[in-house]
Amino acid sequence: ADSQSDPKDFNRMEIVKKVDSFLLHKDEYSSASEELQKCGEEIEQLLIRYKDFLLEEDRIHYWLKLGQLYSITKSNKQLAIEPLSKVVQLDPNISEAWNALADCFWHIGEYVMAQKCLETSLDQKREKEPLRNLSIIYRKLAMLDNENRVHYAESSVRLAKEALNKDLKDSTSWGILGNAYLHAYFNLIDDVKSAQLAISSYEQAVKLSKGKLNTELYYNKALANKYCEYYDEALHSLDMAIKQENVWEPAAKLKCELVVFLNNVQYFHSTKGKLRPKRINKYQKDLSAEQVGSYLETLNIKPVSITSLNTGKNANVLVYGKVIWTLCQQDSSPFTCGCVESSGESYVVLVYNVTPGKGFIIGDTLYIPEPNYKAQKFVYDGYVSAINTWTFYIISYGSKEEILVIITHFFSENLSFFPLEIQVLKPKGVHNR
Repeated sequence: ADSQSDPKDFNRMEIVKKVDSFLLHKDEYSSASEELQKCGEEIEQLLIRYKDFLLEEDRIHYWLKLGQLYSITKSNKQLAIEPLSKVVQLDPNISEAWNALADCFWHIGEYVMAQKCLETSLDQKREKEPLRNLSIIYRKLAMLDNENRVHYAESSVRLAKEALNKDLKDSTSWGILGNAYLHAYFNLIDDVKSAQLAISSYEQAVKLSKGKLNTELYYNKALANKYCEYYDEALHSLDMAIKQENVWEPAAKLKCELVVFLNNVQYFHSTKGKLRPKRINKYQKDLSAEQVGSYLETLNIKPVSITSLNTGKNANVLVYGKVIWTLCQQDSSPFTCGCVESSGESYVVLVYNVTPGKGFIIGDTLYIPEPNYKAQKFVYDGYVSAINTWTFYIISYGSKEEILVIITHFFSENLSFFPLEIQVLKPKGVHNR
């Protein structure tokens, strides 16, 4: 401390006002921006210069403001943890100190400590920021603790909802709720509903975030749209993300992967996997002689051609076919293969939750009961060179206790295709290698 500072120059309220203003507007800075560092250093100098006077007037408040400042401006979070720890030791009822401590522990990877800090804070005040932050931490803990994965996913959504209810016009809260729903998509049974709710949340977040960079929001929205098979919306969201921050690699990478995936599917469908006509004909004959009676009796359904499906739920019917091609499975894509039915009509199947290296192989027979689908058509000119028109029939997801697939029906005359997402049960004779 500078013991030579003139007490006449000391104005505690002015210093507190500057610190609080910096904390209030911290989200307007980039975490590594020169402006943030410059402003933080100026306030730090004031706190150091008048340390003795500030400690004399309010010891707890001084350590709190110094810790909050360092939690934002210092890469070494231990510099913030030390003064904040003093605060909670002197008065454990100061929620702001617990919140800042949680942020520090989060940044150094001490997620359980961060959780405990936020839970202590929320025992005192149910405020939106700690609610949002604990929602984020629960998502992280779900990735690290498989035994409690569902509990953490559900808790993440619940806390994000509670935070949003504190301020329905807060774009950050909408975005975090979207992230919680997107995470739930991978961890809860009712997953398609979660993905759709994520999309709605991201849309609201973008609408309310006036003038802000929404790169990550658009990217996450694209992910949710991709998992719902809304490929047109996914590509549009990725274009918006790239437009806002064209040097941000994840958006450009996902866009490239998605377009390559769609074009590959189109190519392999149109060529029927480049199989010889003789082999295709053999598969058609095999399917005509396929014994599916006992399987159909257990489900009380009848076999139909893919061409007879109607938009909406097709109750009490089943389509089945032989696998004629497969795509190499990428990390961000489902297992994808093409099928032909006895009539010669072909379609595409996308299978989710398949362990890498597992899946169907050429010659396998797939049985797909009760498809339920809706139509969606779009034209995309921004990137696709060879084919830029796709028409989708998208079927709702089933339970994760079953295998989730999408059947895609292509019409070769206009080079458009129709994916149908459905449930696949595993009868005898259907392989999943």
